[in-house]
Amino acid sequence: MNILMAPLRGVTTSTYRKVYKSIFSGIDSAMAPFIPTGPETKVTNRLVKDVLPENNIDSYPIIPQIIGNRPEELPAFLNKLIELGLPEVNWNLGCPAPMVAKKKRGSGAIQHPELIESYVKVLDEHPGINYSIKIRAGFSDPSELYTLLPIFEKHNCSRLILHPRTGQQAYRGRADVDVFAEVSQRTTLPLVYNGDIFSMKLYSEIVPPIQEKISGIMLGRGILINPFLPELIQGKELSSNPNERIYELMKQLFAAYSAELFGENPVLGRMKELWSYLYYSYPEGQQNIKKILKCTSFTSYLREEEKLFETPFVPPVEYPDLEF
Repeated sequence: MNILMAPLRGVTTSTYRKVYKSIFSGIDSAMAPFIPTGPETKVTNRLVKDVLPENNIDSYPIIPQIIGNRPEELPAFLNKLIELGLPEVNWNLGCPAPMVAKKKRGSGAIQHPELIESYVKVLDEHPGINYSIKIRAGFSDPSELYTLLPIFEKHNCSRLILHPRTGQQAYRGRADVDVFAEVSQRTTLPLVYNGDIFSMKLYSEIVPPIQEKISGIMLGRGILINPFLPELIQGKELSSNPNERIYELMKQLFAAYSAELFGENPVLGRMKELWSYLYYSYPEGQQNIKKILKCTSFTSYLREEEKLFETPFVPPVEYPDLEF
C-alpha cells in the first residue's frame, strides 16, 4: 500500500519528517504543510523554507502544498517551486479552519465552482507543473464536491486526495466512506483515501472495500497517535519494546526543536502537541501526559517524560475518543 504522510500545519514539518524517517519506516512520500500564496512577485526562500531541498536531505520525496484563492498569485509560487526542483504541487481545498474558510480558502472555496475553475486553469497552463488536489466532501454537503468533479476531469488534475468529512464538520463525527465510494463512481481520476485510519482494525474496516478504487492512503493523526502504524500496514510487527523507539523519536525531536527554536516555551509547545496525540496510546500514562502538558520548564518536562516511559505503549484499536 502506498502511504503518504499528511500535511499537518506546525506538526509534520521538515524537522519532524526527517526525524520520523530516521526511526520508522512505511511512508513512501510526504506532503508538506500548506504555504499561503500572496501578492509576492518574487517568492523568497524564507517563505518556502519547509520545502527547500537543503532542509529535506535524508527525508521523503516531498510534495509542496499551497493554499489560496487568487489565480493571479500562482505564477510566482509555481516558478519558485520549479526553480527548487519541485514540479509537483497540491492545492489545499480541505482546510476546515473557520478563519481560512470564510476567506474562500481551503474548504471554503468548494462552494465556488467559478473560482475553482479559474484556479485550475492557471495550474493547467503553467509549464512544468503537475498538480493534485486535497479536498473535503463539500463544505456543507457532498453534492458540492460532486459538482466539482467534472471540472477536475476536464482539466489536468493528476489525482484527488479526499478526506470524506465536510468542511463544516472539521474533525467531528466520522469520515463517510460511502461518500468516498460515491466519488469513485463519479470520476476516473486516481483517488487517495484520507481519514480515520487510527489502527489496523480501522484500516481493515475502511480500506478493503475501496482498495481497488484507490492508488494509496494518506495518514495524518493516525501516525501521531501510533507512529508504528505505517509499518503495521506494510506488514511489519510491532516492536517487542515499542517504548524504545518512541523514546528515541521524542528525544531526537526535543534536541532538534531546541536547536532551531528560541526559548523553552516554543520547544515545549511543539513537544506538548505531539504528546497530546500520543496520549491515546498510553492509557496507563495519561495522568503523566497531563502533567507534561502543564510543564513550564525543560527540567519538569524531562522529569515527567521519564516517568511516562515507565508505562506501556498500548495504541488504540477502536476509534479513539479524540479531544482535539
